Amino acid sequence: MADAQKAMEESYAGCHYSVADFAEELTTDTTEIPESLAYYIDYEKMGRDMELSGDIFTIETGYREVHIFWNH
Repeated sequence: MADAQKAMEESYAGCHYSVADFAEELTTDTTEIPESLAYYIDYEKMGRDMELSGDIFTIETGYREVHIFWNH
């Protein structure tokens, strides 16, 4: 139980509509992207890559409801 509480406090990145939504929010909050390049970014692939590389762990609890946790 203590491990679950620790994960919630330290690793929880929030609830998002999708992994792509999370990737877009993370990118726009941490990086300045020129408007001319913004349309070329594929947030779905970025989110998928974050999952496949083990950077994040996700739990889908409903339609457009994905809880995201950092693994590192």
